Amino acid sequence: MVKSPVNPKVELCKRIIALPGEITEVDGEQFYVPEGHVWVEGDNKRQSMDSRNFGPVPISLLQGRVAARLWPIF
Repeated sequence: MVKSPVNPKVELCKRIIALPGEITEVDGEQFYVPEGHVWVEGDNKRQSMDSRNFGPVPISLLQGRVAARLWPIF
């Protein structure tokens, strides 16, 4: 879980794709993740608000780890 950097009242469930100091590629463009930040992306790439929209997220906005998802069932 991560607090949205755009609206801190909203919590997002995203995957960490890149750690500080790493380079990630999005649609043919490379992005460097600075120290103290992570790159997060959602599973639904067409509709997900994630680092592709707002850039690297400060580690201080990470809230915890999702261990299981019960609903909705896929």
